[in-house]
Amino acid sequence: MKLPALWIAAAFAAGIGIITRWPHQPLMYAAVAALAILAGGILIWRRLLFAAALCGLAAWTTLGGLALAIEQAAVPANHVTHLIAANRIDLTEPLRWRGRMREDPLVMPWGRRYEIDIEQVESGGQILAASGGLRANIYNNPKQPIEIAETFRAGDRVEALVRARPPRNFLDPGAFDIHGYLARQKIDLIGSLKSGELLRLIDRPPPTLLHRLARARGNLLARLDALFAGHPDQQAVLRAMLLGDRSLWIRRR
Repeated sequence: MKLPALWIAAAFAAGIGIITRWPHQPLMYAAVAALAILAGGILIWRRLLFAAALCGLAAWTTLGGLALAIEQAAVPANHVTHLIAANRIDLTEPLRWRGRMREDPLVMPWGRRYEIDIEQVESGGQILAASGGLRANIYNNPKQPIEIAETFRAGDRVEALVRARPPRNFLDPGAFDIHGYLARQKIDLIGSLKSGELLRLIDRPPPTLLHRLARARGNLLARLDALFAGHPDQQAVLRAMLLGDRSLWIRRR
């Protein structure tokens, strides 16, 4: 029973390997897969089972290539992960990241969190068009309170001077998968702001529908925080259950 599944998995993996060496449009892989499936059906009808099995493996191979081709097509060419892989962005130093606030700033027990949909990055004296998600945190300092000159809302265009990096997991098989958790939230880079002055407002364009919904969610989060300020456990549960914000819940776990 395991042998057919092994051949299918090998064929699918071979298709992924093929497209990494010879990339093509997803439409071509879809057409080849459809032809292989059609040919396999005809051969089964004529009781040519061995030839039908070969067509089936060919179909699984092209489906593997199709899956990767669709994934690559879904990620823009100027995505920050592509720019980093091409060494077009130097993450060893702080860079100026520009984009629009995805959510209202999130007040946390340890500071504030900002999520930015990246539009541009200034690296090496050049301004590059970019896309992706940046999470910038600013932590409380008992000696120096956080000072934010502007009040930011979802949809505001901002510039953050921060040294960002891709999220990494700890080298512990039982540790929390922070990389996967942030990837599901479309967060590609994380960084820490040394000061509130390093985040500044550029423009306030008209908010989109998603930004308006994010602002309404931010208002509800702020109201929950005010109502349950002295009850952190209830606050974390309500934020997770009512508004889908699991940041406090995960931290308390």
